[in-house]
Amino acid sequence: YEREKLSDLRGVYAEARVDANSTLDQKFVVNEAYPAEKASYPIRWLIVVVSVAATFLFTMILLILVDPK
Repeated sequence: YEREKLSDLRGVYAEARVDANSTLDQKFVVNEAYPAEKASYPIRWLIVVVSVAATFLFTMILLILVDPK
């Protein structure tokens, strides 16, 4: 048991040592922005259908909870 634990700790130590000795880049290169080839818009019919379905479902659940017979 102790040998397995020691082996695991050695692996963790080696990984931590590599992380501690590595250097991080201080400069990140970003490509210049360019306009989209085709404008994108939200799909209105899908938003309307989902909104109506959610409203209907919420209303049915509310009616069932408020007026149980």
